[in-house]
Amino acid sequence: MASKNRTLHNWISVGLGIPLILVGLTTFFIAHSDVLGTKKVELNGFTGQIEPLDIKTSAQLGGLTVVGTKYGAFVLTDGRAEPLKGGPKDDIRAISAENGETLFAGKKGIWQLKADKSQLVFKDDCWDINRSAALWAASCKKSGLVTSLDLQSWSAEKVTFSPEVLKRTQQPMTLDKLIMDIHTGKLFFGKAYEWVWIDLLGFATVALGVTGLVMWMRNRRKAT
Repeated sequence: MASKNRTLHNWISVGLGIPLILVGLTTFFIAHSDVLGTKKVELNGFTGQIEPLDIKTSAQLGGLTVVGTKYGAFVLTDGRAEPLKGGPKDDIRAISAENGETLFAGKKGIWQLKADKSQLVFKDDCWDINRSAALWAASCKKSGLVTSLDLQSWSAEKVTFSPEVLKRTQQPMTLDKLIMDIHTGKLFFGKAYEWVWIDLLGFATVALGVTGLVMWMRNRRKAT
């Protein structure tokens, strides 16, 4: 009976060891997806799920209603959405049509639409684009507030918030947030270096899975 229980325990350990290795290995790829470029690698033969398209922004272009979505810009005709000819293939957050220019703010940057062709004029993760007088202004993740006169050269504007304003943004630490920060490693390494914590856990998970399988194989050899 004891021998059967030991055998069952060993097989359960092997069954759990393989998922541990897979979880640990995929953890590395998730943490470093931008560096490895895994999001750009398309796998032939695999199809993803069809996602609903949420409308993030809209604008009137030449009498037509154009909407921005995660998968680009679309023209509405009698309620039916069709891809905008020459529109940028990007996650569109804002559309601006001013002074004969059509611009889009997206995850890849600021796009300019000319002659049914989109050109990336500023590279960053951008949320908004608008024009005031002769100046274009955009808000982006890394560059902050950027401005341009000709859509070719862009300048980052210095924005300083007063200590009073910064105090308003300070959120109280809750038990839920503390648990999440411990889980993600943010509490120990900060937001910028969460990947260190993820790598450590990924390595530990892979190590446990591999050493468990090695021990099981050694025990199998001894038993035979």
